[in-house]
Amino acid sequence: MNSLRFVPSNHQRVVYAVLPTARRFLSIALISMLSTALPSFSEGERGLSQVDQSRHAVMAVTVHNDSGKSIATGTGFFIAPDGKLVTTRHGVKEGKQIVATASDGKQYSCSGFLVEDAQHDLVVLKINGDGFPILPIDSTASVASEQRIVVIHSPFMGQNVVTGRVVRRFNVADDYQWLKIDMPAVRGQSGAPVLNEKGSVIGVVAGVFADEEHKGFAIPAEVIGRLGRSAAAATQIRPIEELKRNTEDELLLDEDFRAALSASLQHDYVEAKRRMALASKRFPRSAACQLLLGSYCAALKEHDEACAAYRKAVELKPEYSLAWAYLSGVLGLQGKYTEAIAAGRKAAELNPDSVSAWMNLGAIAAASGHFDLAYQIVERVSQLDKSSGEKLKSTVEMLSRLKQKRTHESP
Repeated sequence: MNSLRFVPSNHQRVVYAVLPTARRFLSIALISMLSTALPSFSEGERGLSQVDQSRHAVMAVTVHNDSGKSIATGTGFFIAPDGKLVTTRHGVKEGKQIVATASDGKQYSCSGFLVEDAQHDLVVLKINGDGFPILPIDSTASVASEQRIVVIHSPFMGQNVVTGRVVRRFNVADDYQWLKIDMPAVRGQSGAPVLNEKGSVIGVVAGVFADEEHKGFAIPAEVIGRLGRSAAAATQIRPIEELKRNTEDELLLDEDFRAALSASLQHDYVEAKRRMALASKRFPRSAACQLLLGSYCAALKEHDEACAAYRKAVELKPEYSLAWAYLSGVLGLQGKYTEAIAAGRKAAELNPDSVSAWMNLGAIAAASGHFDLAYQIVERVSQLDKSSGEKLKSTVEMLSRLKQKRTHESP
């Protein structure tokens, strides 16, 4: 299962907080949610034992065409004893038959798939059998830069266990922070689980960076957990043939789209904007294209163009919480506070557990002088994350003091 050479953008999970300065100009305050560092991967007998146990839940995935010829190999891992196996979607969608091979060499057939997530390139297959060992998914674990990891993959029908580290987390065009990981890049590792020191899954390998050797990217555990819950509720096993190529697949393979993301990694937003604009012409129905185009325009302080792109994104995908949040920030920069608050409310409504969406709304409410609303939002953020609540409270109090000072200084 050859990895997609897809280069994600370097956008951090940030929110636009509109803050008036002493000169009464508006600027963007980028509020970053920093993860708490975890201990390094355990050494010695305990660590080796944990890895050995995890190996049994990892399978080699071989994809065959109509004539029975092997056309791709990759990795998958069980999330339920009844044969629910997570792997990457791009590697299996062209196949007719799929075989999963365990670490002891025993092979199992696949009856189809239960659920798919084309946007994040994941699928849950149904492997025939029962009583399979599983890997726990920890979607609540903090993941920090330089954190050590273990990746178990099965290239060419044999398991490999490699250690690596998390380079950083980044955002592409969704509400999740993906992982950039440093590890040897080999064929067949697509779909491999990324484990923390406890042996829990914190991500799944999806591909490698085209311009950086030994650097891969992994889809975060939050996405895997959500997909697993959908698989648990699924009542129908669908044939592999239904995994047809769609807009998301084509977009990830598009040359201009990948070039735009690569340029953004180098902070060349002029080139990133140019290439994403070309991609958006080929994919006029892609909300992700419009969101990233808007982000590049915002980085260049071209707020009117950014606003237009974000509006297009939410028109194409009304439930796109991140696009509503970004639109809210740009509207705030333009002094359109009523619209900014409305867009911010929409983002929080669509994703009520998003700390960043609420913080964005709270900061804009305070910047526009709506302090009662801002303090209500402080309480909401504090319920979700105490540390973030304290940060927002500090920002609101600072803006309140600044407004009072200006009021006293006015003739």
